[in-house]
Amino acid sequence: MSVLFHVIAVISMLSISSLGLAVNIYLFQKFSNKPGKASAFHKLCLVKTIPNSIVCASFLLWVVPLSVIQPDYQNIPRIINVFVGQVAGFGAYVTGPILELFMSLNRFAALYFATRRLRVNDFPLTGIAIIGAFGVAVLYTALGFRTDCGFVFYPSTFTWDKEYTNCATGMSTLIFYTVVAVATWTNSLNVATAFKLSIDKVGGMSQSDAHRRRKKLILMFTQCSKIMLALFPLLAVISMLLTSFIGFVVSVSIFLRFARKTGEFSDFHKFCLIKTIPDIFVCGAFLFWVVPVTALSLTYAKVPYLPNVFIGQIASGGAYILGASIQMCMAANRFFVIYFPFRQHKTKRSYATYCAITVCLGLAVTYTLLGLRKLCAYVYDPEIFGWRVEESECADQMTTLIFWSIIVLAVTSNTFNIATAMKFLCSRVSGIRQADAARRRKKRTWLFVQCVIQDCLHLTDLVNSIFLFQLSEAVWFRYIFLCYSFLAIHAADGIVMLCFNPEVQPKWFRAIGNSRHLSRTGVVVVSSHHSIPREMTNVA
Repeated sequence: MSVLFHVIAVISMLSISSLGLAVNIYLFQKFSNKPGKASAFHKLCLVKTIPNSIVCASFLLWVVPLSVIQPDYQNIPRIINVFVGQVAGFGAYVTGPILELFMSLNRFAALYFATRRLRVNDFPLTGIAIIGAFGVAVLYTALGFRTDCGFVFYPSTFTWDKEYTNCATGMSTLIFYTVVAVATWTNSLNVATAFKLSIDKVGGMSQSDAHRRRKKLILMFTQCSKIMLALFPLLAVISMLLTSFIGFVVSVSIFLRFARKTGEFSDFHKFCLIKTIPDIFVCGAFLFWVVPVTALSLTYAKVPYLPNVFIGQIASGGAYILGASIQMCMAANRFFVIYFPFRQHKTKRSYATYCAITVCLGLAVTYTLLGLRKLCAYVYDPEIFGWRVEESECADQMTTLIFWSIIVLAVTSNTFNIATAMKFLCSRVSGIRQADAARRRKKRTWLFVQCVIQDCLHLTDLVNSIFLFQLSEAVWFRYIFLCYSFLAIHAADGIVMLCFNPEVQPKWFRAIGNSRHLSRTGVVVVSSHHSIPREMTNVA
């Protein structure tokens, strides 16, 4: 080990730990001596300085001297090393994220329940939360005091690490998943809080007061969100895992329910059945390939090439084209049903539907095979958290082909949608009873709305992948508007079909919809003294 690195390491740890300890002690004193009643958020800020001070002090008073002296590990008093390591590396390390979770929860509750009186004033919730956090810290610290189960500092490598035993490995695993779980909850609350801040308006006060309160809430929220950037790789893996799992399960469920559907099978539902296939492929590619590769922190060079190319072509080539082409067929189906409801025989319409599905599947297979040529495919690169083409002229040509194909399909599909919408607005159904006409119009409108929403999903991904991703070079920004957008539209596509097709909905899902429908039902009550009925809503 070079002398220069040794000096730099010692000086950096000495300066940072000294500064950190001084700042946190100063903050602790200021928060403690703050006049007036302290808010729950400021109480949590006060307590948050304690684990920070413990960690900084352990570096200043233990790690720095050991790094300067460089004793052999066997000559370091194990009891002291384990004690400092457990207090700083386990207890304080766990306390920090838990308190951060409570701070995010405080901001969430302050925004969503700002004016609601929750009858909990007699309970010191903040105090109970703080005691609970320190209780967990003491428990995690004590668990490491067992024989050969601690967290210690190795001065020869300038690192904290576990002792090399099964017990210590188990404790490290426990710490890891604890921090992951806490961080996930924290950032889920932060996302909900950010959503509320972006759309909500403050009422009941002057504009200047509302602006001042909003600014204060945003500042506190920003403080809670600092951790998000550092945890981006973990958040990316968690977001892809949850979204792909939900999308995969929903799409497989819809496919099986459509396939087992008894009775008459409409052309539109045949398209819906096939539409689940690209959703399954894309969500499955993320769930079984992208998430594991990203979670293992592999470099692109270490990712197996052939599986990467094969999965990339199926998901980013074939499935992507299949989804857009089937969506165009669904829009065309709505167009012809509305404009020519009696012109075509049912058998001929079914024949046309099967021909369209065959052409779409053939197109998807063709685009998949074209990308399997050497250096001509889409591949997943875990270093940039996204899909990209290989660096060759062939890959560039494939990218151009897919791009213009999607553009043509999207333009055609939305042209059909606009024409169908115009027909809905200006036409009336004649020759049948008014009730039957209303029922038929409602059904057609319902299927048309489903088609439009699914088209909007593909259009959103198109805008993200052409324009929005270029607004920033940041990895997290491009991940959201390229990689995650690609996954999210296919997961959402299945959810849309689930919501708009009662025949594929599970019983619990239909029960929720029925309860909401009943809660909106009005009951007309006629008084014996008046001839005019009055409507009592929300009776059910």
